[in-house]
Amino acid sequence: MKLRMRRLFLAGLSCFLICVSSANAAQRVREVGSRWKRVSTDPTITLLALSWSRRNLQSAVIRQGKKIVMLYRAQDADGTSRLGYASSNDGLHFTHRAEPVLSPEMAYEENGGVEDPRLIKIGKTFYLTYTGYNKKDAQLC
Repeated sequence: MKLRMRRLFLAGLSCFLICVSSANAAQRVREVGSRWKRVSTDPTITLLALSWSRRNLQSAVIRQGKKIVMLYRAQDADGTSRLGYASSNDGLHFTHRAEPVLSPEMAYEENGGVEDPRLIKIGKTFYLTYTGYNKKDAQLC
């Protein structure tokens, strides 16, 4: 029960901090009067020629020093989701690992997988929240 409560607390904290940081970023954009500008017409990330990465990409991105780290969800041909890892020095060109970094292992992830990654860094620790999905129920993990 303690572990479950800790997971729920961290997930709630993560959602709160993401909302706060998003609101602050939006306010800074309005204050400066900046406009979003497309830096490339090419996609930042595309589907890979890997058996586990066929469709439905979603990503979470965080900066670690000068490196940009991305965890992304991709589905295989059967619709099972896994999380992949990619990194970049410029935010446009990413190097991918060939194998997923998180695959479904628990009953609540069976057949559906791991989806909707969210990353946050508090102090020196990175926290990941995701959705465990078994094609029937979705659970915050």
